[in-house]
Amino acid sequence: MFICAVGYSQSASVKIDGPTGQVSDLAAISTTEATDLIIIERNDSSKKIIHAEFSVLIDNVFGDSVVWDDIRVPAQNTKINPLASEPAFESWQNGLFAFHFDPANDSTNSLHFSAQLPHSYKEGTDLCAHIHWSPKTTNEGSVVWKLEYTIISINGTFASSDTLICIDPADGTAFKHQFEDLGDISGTGLTISAMLVGRLTRAGDHTSATFTGDAVLLEIDFHYQLNTVGSQQENVK
Repeated sequence: MFICAVGYSQSASVKIDGPTGQVSDLAAISTTEATDLIIIERNDSSKKIIHAEFSVLIDNVFGDSVVWDDIRVPAQNTKINPLASEPAFESWQNGLFAFHFDPANDSTNSLHFSAQLPHSYKEGTDLCAHIHWSPKTTNEGSVVWKLEYTIISINGTFASSDTLICIDPADGTAFKHQFEDLGDISGTGLTISAMLVGRLTRAGDHTSATFTGDAVLLEIDFHYQLNTVGSQQENVK
């Protein structure tokens, strides 16, 4: 809802411009848009206040454009497996701490997290998972990241986890901000407030895992399409 308040003197003339042209004499609105405009008049001895509420359709507010945003899972918002000691939360840059995945990481050395689809989500569209990380050393070689996840809408039942794997080479630049796509997550049947539960592992035993230094996780993200600024109802689009 857009709310507009206009103040003017008793003798003044007020006009509103809209899609059907200019409308004056607010006490006698008579246009094809009249059902979308509510006028409430409040009087005192010196002025009249016009309070107008415009009902706007928020479905497909971006038209046919494809608009993207991030669902962000900062590394510091994740949890380590309580039975494991890795990845370690260690000093990274000048006293700044981050999670370090060493080359020997196995399936128990992982970070766990959850995320919710926002009310702006374009229901039924795919998510694109990706990772931000940084090599701790100047070593070259590839880091293999493995994301296991399960996702379901409200009142659904979580299925067994699916897996996405990406291979990202380091170029020998220490502390570089690296970005790599993990892959797409099907949006079929997904609605707003769907929950995703996952864990991220550095697959040190993969045949393509050739980077020998620590890989520092910065963030896990999910690109998603949006078509509104929110939902028209609290729990449904």
